[in-house]
Amino acid sequence: LEFRRVLFRSEDDVTITTGGNLAAATQFAQGSIGGFSGNGSGWTVNGSATLGAVVNPPDTVLQLVNGTAANEVGAAWDPSPVLWQNGFSTGFIINPVGSATGLGLTLTLQNDPRTTAAIGGAGSTLGTDGATSIQNSVSLQFLVGAAGLKIGLGTNGAAFNIAQQTLASYNPADPLQVVVTYNPNGTTVNGVTETLLVTLVNTTTGATYKSFFNPSVDLLAVLGKATAILGMTGASGSTAAPLAVSNFYYSYGGTNIVAANLDIQSRSEEHTSELQSHSDLVCRLLLEKK
Repeated sequence: LEFRRVLFRSEDDVTITTGGNLAAATQFAQGSIGGFSGNGSGWTVNGSATLGAVVNPPDTVLQLVNGTAANEVGAAWDPSPVLWQNGFSTGFIINPVGSATGLGLTLTLQNDPRTTAAIGGAGSTLGTDGATSIQNSVSLQFLVGAAGLKIGLGTNGAAFNIAQQTLASYNPADPLQVVVTYNPNGTTVNGVTETLLVTLVNTTTGATYKSFFNPSVDLLAVLGKATAILGMTGASGSTAAPLAVSNFYYSYGGTNIVAANLDIQSRSEEHTSELQSHSDLVCRLLLEKK
């Protein structure tokens, strides 16, 4: 397995082609977590969540929703707080979900008083909202619906209360690689300073989408300090369906993405669309056609 250190800046226009175990890449970075700690040991799971299944290449799979019943909710947390304030990069693969809709998941940083016992409700609450909403939290949120994949940000458990957009061309039958970079210094896009870049890659077709977000809230005020508990939540709706992620990594202390066996290529053909739904959000989508 060949590893490469990749400097990925949010102003770069690149295509990412998968190949290899992303989790193993974090061995290059100081201050990093890879593959749910190798076998899931040390992580705390709640509700329907389980850890430990193996895929090829070998990596721990987090099963957030097992699909045995409707309205399931699960969460998994690393109990050791991570640094986030100076920037971080993180990634994972959303496994295929088939034709089911109403499935949602989040990548969450939180300082809820319940720590690793924190968990929200099922359905569109994404495992963070509801009567037991996760407080002092910031979440990158995904919801599979009939219109496509909704992507956005939420705080204190609320779903999509900061920003959102819908990726209509999402194919739930294909694995989706998610790569996230937070740069607190920001990058200027169309005259607006953006701090969060989300890159989505269909690992079957190679289609690549990039979205820039600029959270309109003070993240330090929400989280309360420069460290937070890192984890993921997931939930299903009225239809029973499984939801799992794999190839997880988190690298903090800077804005460089450290990734394994990633090929950086120039785009041969690009289709770009821009959406500005309100003043605090600019989303730019880039689709690579092969």
